[in-house]
This record gives sequence, structure tokens and C-alpha cells, in this order.
Amino acid sequence: FGLGRPTEAVLQQAAQAAGIQPEAESAEMRAELARNTQMGRLIEAQGTPTFVVGEEVLHGAVGYQALRAAIARTREARNRT
Repeated sequence: FGLGRPTEAVLQQAAQAAGIQPEAESAEMRAELARNTQMGRLIEAQGTPTFVVGEEVLHGAVGYQALRAAIARTREARNRT
């Protein structure tokens, strides 16, 4: 994420920094990266950390109490159905 938005060039630079050789990249790995990128866009992830609890998306380091409250809300909503 420090390199910027996940463009092709940024992904190649990140792979190189992680010690992944271009020939080691598989179609499966590229598909997984594409799925993760799409999911991040769908939930409007703004960076890390991003938490998804039930139907709720929490952006940033929200802390223990906020996570606990989100889990409680999700459990409550599921118990009502």
C-alpha cells in the first residue's frame, strides 16, 4: 500500500520487493490479487486496516471497543432473523 494504488506497475514493484520473480507469478495468484482488489473497491477500503463485521465496514485502527460493539450489533441482527 505504501507504493500506491494497485496498478500493474505497482504490483510488479511490490512483487519484486517481496522477492517474487515475475516468472513465478501464476494465473491463480494474479486472479486472487484481482479478486482482492475488486473486493477492496466494493467495500470502499481506504487503507489498512479495514475490518468487515457482518454488513458493517470499519476503516482504520478503530480499536477493541469499536470492534466489540460491531460484533455485538452483528450478533444481535442475526438473532432477530
